[in-house]
Amino acid sequence: MFPEVVLEHHNVWQEPIRALPVSEVLDERQTLDQTIRFAGSVLVEQLVELAENAPANSLMDALRLARQGDQRAVSLVRANVATDLMERTIKAGFVSISKMEITKDSQLFQHGQSYRSVQANSLRYTSQPVMRERVWAETKNYFRLEKLINEHLLDEYSFVVFSLAERDMPEYFYSDTNTLAIQVSRRQGDELVTETAFVAGKDESGREHDREVVSQIYNQLLDHAIGDKILTFSNAEILDHPLLVHNSFLENGAVELVKIYDDLNGGTFYGQQRPRQDYLTHKEECQKQALGYREACDQVASQLIAQSPGLDTPLKASIMLDRLSREHSLKMAVGNTWVDPKVFGAISAKHILAAREALVRGDQEKLDRSISQARLFDTSTSCPGAASSLMSRLGLGEVLNQTSALKEDDTDKYGSLSFFCPKGHLNTRPKNHLIERCKVCKISVKCS
Repeated sequence: MFPEVVLEHHNVWQEPIRALPVSEVLDERQTLDQTIRFAGSVLVEQLVELAENAPANSLMDALRLARQGDQRAVSLVRANVATDLMERTIKAGFVSISKMEITKDSQLFQHGQSYRSVQANSLRYTSQPVMRERVWAETKNYFRLEKLINEHLLDEYSFVVFSLAERDMPEYFYSDTNTLAIQVSRRQGDELVTETAFVAGKDESGREHDREVVSQIYNQLLDHAIGDKILTFSNAEILDHPLLVHNSFLENGAVELVKIYDDLNGGTFYGQQRPRQDYLTHKEECQKQALGYREACDQVASQLIAQSPGLDTPLKASIMLDRLSREHSLKMAVGNTWVDPKVFGAISAKHILAAREALVRGDQEKLDRSISQARLFDTSTSCPGAASSLMSRLGLGEVLNQTSALKEDDTDKYGSLSFFCPKGHLNTRPKNHLIERCKVCKISVKCS
């Protein structure tokens, strides 16, 4: 089934092959066929096959089951909260680690939720054309992972993906740094362990370097010049060209590729013009920082579960998660100096720095005022496109009805605290305060 060259690593007298394009290892026609059939079943609303004990297919489902005492559903809610908080507050210079269970038939589950159901929801609710191309590539990558696990190739090789930021979609990606993700997945026993390193794709002067450096990495890892083609690929096409890299060349996981990236980029650190640190020490520090999210995760998850009786649609659950995460992430940024204030936007960052000073001085009035102003101008984002894609699917009127029905006190003398700008971006504002511009696209919302 596989090219003879792939099997050479079984010969102890030969060096293992450093890297191979996944397209040269698997039958890509079979992958495409699986993806088409899967997408077709989703689009005609057929049930996605799940294990009988899978607790939920959405955050709304998980909240319902968590309220009933299902501990795996509670874990799934916490995982959703953790992802939202981390994506909202950390955009470059960080390494995250996640794990998924591998079933006997090579499918992937996390906290009882099938990863197939995650991809199904993405296919259902993502309507923006560029994002749909990315979701399509990610779905193909899921079936590639299944096949590689089943054939035991992930016992010795890691599945490597480069995910670049989209330039013209600041509402989906952190545009100040064009952060790209270098993702390395490998099998460890009955788990698939994935490390994701977040690297700045442009420097402080605005010079973009992500595509050029990634193409050089492809050329350095492979024996042929596929990297030259990367320069002409869309970001979705780069996602659709994953690599298999032998574990002996990735002894320390994703940071090995970050090192290569920084070397090729002239000596940066995670793509940024910062003094270099020891990569392993920095990775360990990232894991310590991740532990610092536990208290906030517990608080947000508890609030979500407590309010779940009123969150009876996926949109309501998503909006409430956004609100609670936004509030807690701002408080985290004030109390934790390792959170970069710039992830909340330039104006909000100034107020966060003022809040930090007020916290040190014990000036509670200035602290509260600065946090309120930081909240007012917060432009942070997390999971791409959730609310806006649902808006496209349900229709603006239905979304506005659902948004206004979240809580009775979600209004003030000016009207609803949640509203959409003329371009369809969801905005929230503090009670009894107006905002002049959309937090995402910056157009005027004075009459919204």
